[in-house]
Amino acid sequence: MVGVLIQLKLRLLRNSFGGAQALTTGLGAVFGLALAALGVWIGLLDLGSPSVVVDLLCLLFALWSLGWVIGPVFLGGSGGSLPPEFFASLPLRPRRLASGLLAVSFVGVGPAVTAVAFAAGIVFAARFDTATVLVAAIAMPLQLLLVVALSKVVVDLVGAAITSTARAVVSALPWAILGGFVAQSWLLLPLVSRIDGFDPALSTVLRLLPSGWGMLAAESAAEQDWLSAVAALLALAVLFALLVVAWSKLIVRRTTTVLTVRPATARSADDGFGPRSGLLRYLVPASAVGAVAAKEIRTTARDLNRALLLSYSVAFGLSVTLVPLLVGERGYLAAAGVIVALVATTGAAQLYSNDGTALWLTLMAPGTEWADVRGRQLAWLLLVAPVTLVLTVVGGLLSGAEWIWPWTLSLLPAALGGGAGMTVLASVYALVPLPDPRKRAKGAAGGDGSTGLIAWAVLPLCLLTVLPAAVFPFIGTLTDNAALRWVGVPIGIAIGVSWAVGLGRMAHKRLRVRGPELLARMRSGPTAALRSSAEDNAVPQRPVPVGKAVLAWLLYVGGFVMLVAQVGVASILAANDVAVRTWFVALYLPADLRTAGLIALAVVGVLAVVGGWLLTKVHDKPERKKFGLP
Repeated sequence: MVGVLIQLKLRLLRNSFGGAQALTTGLGAVFGLALAALGVWIGLLDLGSPSVVVDLLCLLFALWSLGWVIGPVFLGGSGGSLPPEFFASLPLRPRRLASGLLAVSFVGVGPAVTAVAFAAGIVFAARFDTATVLVAAIAMPLQLLLVVALSKVVVDLVGAAITSTARAVVSALPWAILGGFVAQSWLLLPLVSRIDGFDPALSTVLRLLPSGWGMLAAESAAEQDWLSAVAALLALAVLFALLVVAWSKLIVRRTTTVLTVRPATARSADDGFGPRSGLLRYLVPASAVGAVAAKEIRTTARDLNRALLLSYSVAFGLSVTLVPLLVGERGYLAAAGVIVALVATTGAAQLYSNDGTALWLTLMAPGTEWADVRGRQLAWLLLVAPVTLVLTVVGGLLSGAEWIWPWTLSLLPAALGGGAGMTVLASVYALVPLPDPRKRAKGAAGGDGSTGLIAWAVLPLCLLTVLPAAVFPFIGTLTDNAALRWVGVPIGIAIGVSWAVGLGRMAHKRLRVRGPELLARMRSGPTAALRSSAEDNAVPQRPVPVGKAVLAWLLYVGGFVMLVAQVGVASILAANDVAVRTWFVALYLPADLRTAGLIALAVVGVLAVVGGWLLTKVHDKPERKKFGLP
């Protein structure tokens, strides 16, 4: 049976590999192999003591395990390409089905790249005797089996747990906290690293975690502690077997649970249950726009996917700004509101996809597209703006930095306006088909991974909408002119309003003109968009190779990182004499060369973005759109 399932998985991968999915896989493979190469390089290092190398590899393996657990949850990979529900009618025992599907899980780019990363343990063992290499050769495959099985169990448990809005909000908290720690891990390095290795307590914890048992077995074998080595190997095998048994139980739940829905009862506005009942009557206008906004707010409170993403954005923004407190850095607190606005934008980049085929309701009432777009923008602002404003004010007060106020009060309106425009624009220009809400009522996950790619693509675009609002605060800081710094506040408000109105107008035009095609894409998948007769008679299009698309996206991401972080953030830190250099290249230059260095980095960033565009410009635009390229 395993052979048949593997052939089925290969056939599905071959037939579905293209467009955004191919780009997501290619980018993941590039970054994954780079991280795997880092692990192999660490395994070859001679740092004076083998325990130091083991510390680093245990930390790296823990990050790999964390990625396997968190990644599928937010990329909609709970079921994979072969969900257990497909085999519910077959006379297969749950444990046998679980074993077969687990074997199929190792067919793909992710497990192959992870296997390369875990090979660093064998490279480390090669400096010792043959017995140590043999132990590592047994431990590393077991480690890979454990990580994949753990990912399956955790993802299914999360899907089973998210059965109400409250649980969706609570389920987002641990992932947001972990994401915040990972994002700010570079700030925590002084706490955990020393010249002779990590802190002893941290080293012990890394070895006791299941992600470190493979390296613990190899280290014990190198020290001739065969009892500990065998115990670690047995622990890996036993935990893997327990995870397979647990997953088989979860498969039974997924394939046998019958979802029952309580029928809705008709309620009129006279009963106090109208579209603008309760607090909404004071928040939204009595118009078509207000009706759409009220509907969106109620949907966000009831839809698991929307509630999960919105709560994650708030928790992630708080986590990113609170983690630096561990090293005594309070300046990040003032940026909490801006970060939440940016992350909330990426989470709402598929508004129409989350509604499923309900788009036909709007299309069957021509002329309502404008109210639909503006109502969704208003609802997003009502949900996000109050939270971000409170976080900005409270964070600014707690940070104790007076210079931060012009910056945050200028950037926040631009981020909110850009977010209100970008959410609806991305929803109609980069629509990813998702199941109807009634078909994903058991959990919040969905999609094929393309939603994660769109979110990553929207983030740098949101940063570009915010950058113009930083011009006057930046100039005022350089010239030490307080008036110029505060001029950025009304400018930021004007920029935010302009983005919301302008991008909303573009989304309305797209929805009005291409609405039927979007509905066809939602109903039948990305390959079913309607084609006009002109397109049918057009000359053959020149497809974009996957490798070229991956390279273009790497240039885009590198260019935006260079412009936003290495130039934008570094300029703010340099202008305010903040003594934080970390990975900002320009801050390591002498003061008289810093401006020239920032200009050079900006030129490199612009060239990278332009290069990514030129790389695929020769190909047809519809073919570029398959990869989310401009």
